[in-house]
Amino acid sequence: GPTALDFPSLGGQVALDLEHGQILKVDPGAAKLLGVLSLQSLARFLTLNFRDVIGKGLPFDKITGTSRISNGIARTDDFTMTTGPANVTVRGAVDLGTETQDLHAHVAPKIGAGAAAIAAAVINPLLGVGVLAANYALSETLSHAFALDYAITGSWAHPHIERVRGDQGKMNRDAADATNR
Repeated sequence: GPTALDFPSLGGQVALDLEHGQILKVDPGAAKLLGVLSLQSLARFLTLNFRDVIGKGLPFDKITGTSRISNGIARTDDFTMTTGPANVTVRGAVDLGTETQDLHAHVAPKIGAGAAAIAAAVINPLLGVGVLAANYALSETLSHAFALDYAITGSWAHPHIERVRGDQGKMNRDAADATNR
């Protein structure tokens, strides 16, 4: 109909700046773009324990990001979602017409200063004493050490989520290759 979007010719820019909300558990067919980052997908690639909140939705403190859309392909380098247990950054491309994605997600758990001191004491008791003096620096270091990276490819209905090391993986393809898919 006249209100249908022609995704292959879609172009423009999108900016998000959301605070203190919740991504509800939705069927990717009902909200296809949100389905890329739906709870079903997040639950599959986050190794953190979200079991208690998945039934109700994923609460977030902040979501920010920008995207450029050209010929129905949305690209982002700065999508960030801050939740209670983790910070998630996503970059890559989403093809709105074919409902596929080629994304890289970096998931860094939030580790408070107290948890950092306990973790350091378990790893090395002498280090635990030093942690009390520098617990904030260590909490950031531990968060970085436990961070995980994922390549998210395939269709929105059946995403393929693969753990990768750092920036390795699917995102090493050049922009021309991603556009010609």
